[in-house]
Amino acid sequence: ILLVEQNARKALKAASRAYILELGKMVVSGSSADLAQDPRVRAAYLGTKACRDRNGIPT
Repeated sequence: ILLVEQNARKALKAASRAYILELGKMVVSGSSADLAQDPRVRAAYLGTKACRDRNGIPT
């Protein structure tokens, strides 16, 4: 299933893998848990103080 979602937190909670696109190009991909910890993803989409659940996914 391909989910296109503007809310990064919701998308990372729903998916096991994620792909982040900027200007139509994939710039980051990996497991949702890995992306939730990626400093680039946190700074651009989640905020640096996002809370995490036990799997490392933003809440």
